[in-house]
Amino acid sequence: MESVNVLDRISCHNFVYADRYIYFSNWFYNGLFEVEIETGKTFFYGNFENEKFSEINVHKEIFIRDEKVYFCPWRGGHLHILNRADRTISSIEIRSKEEPFSLIETVTVGEDSMFFRFKEEEKSAKKFDFQSLKVTHVNHPSEIQGTPLADEKERFPDLPLLEENHIEYADRFFWKQISNGVWYGFMPMGRHLLRYIEESGRIEKNPLIVVNEIELQEYLHVVRKELLKQPVYEMPIKLQEFLECLKLREAYISDGSGKKNLGNKIWNTMLGMGKV
Repeated sequence: MESVNVLDRISCHNFVYADRYIYFSNWFYNGLFEVEIETGKTFFYGNFENEKFSEINVHKEIFIRDEKVYFCPWRGGHLHILNRADRTISSIEIRSKEEPFSLIETVTVGEDSMFFRFKEEEKSAKKFDFQSLKVTHVNHPSEIQGTPLADEKERFPDLPLLEENHIEYADRFFWKQISNGVWYGFMPMGRHLLRYIEESGRIEKNPLIVVNEIELQEYLHVVRKELLKQPVYEMPIKLQEFLECLKLREAYISDGSGKKNLGNKIWNTMLGMGKV
């Protein structure tokens, strides 16, 4: 098992491959990455606009069409589109902040449109038009046409091998067959690109080398600051990892009205939860 602090992990639920490069939305916080498949050289693009810096699972489904990479929201509220030609990213609202929160359960892609269905069955779906870039409501299931992206995923051919290599969360882990018999994926809890060649029956682990690491660390400082403003029970990380974030700051943190001891903050949070 690889022990890596949660904010140092670079991994994903899904990714796309194009012209030697892999693109994905990071699993553990709001961040877009590009990886050169042969070298492991990794570029941090930055955050996805209009989403919390510290949000986990901002996107889940992802696909490429006409040199544009579509990052489909899961916990996030926006569809993000990376134009590989000019390296710009656009943000299109799928679920507004005024709407009740609901995970996006299914993304269906048709010829002219894509559809987002929410986890609650009674909630209407949303339709995105590729040409107009407009989002509209869908009130009847018969309007949804196309293929769910989940149906197009390949199944990794040797799941027991993941257990032998101590790769956790295999049930949530996504691989893609880039060429015949050659599969790629990411270490779920670490910073490695994995390659599996069916002929050899082995998994190779190649470290991700972030070429703009300083920029990434500056951004992660912003993510940590946002995390520290949240109640402990709302955080997408474990308490121990929360404490590790605090090691990078002073022993006392400001809440806007003065300095408050960390122990008091945790104690008051637990009181609010009825845990003490």
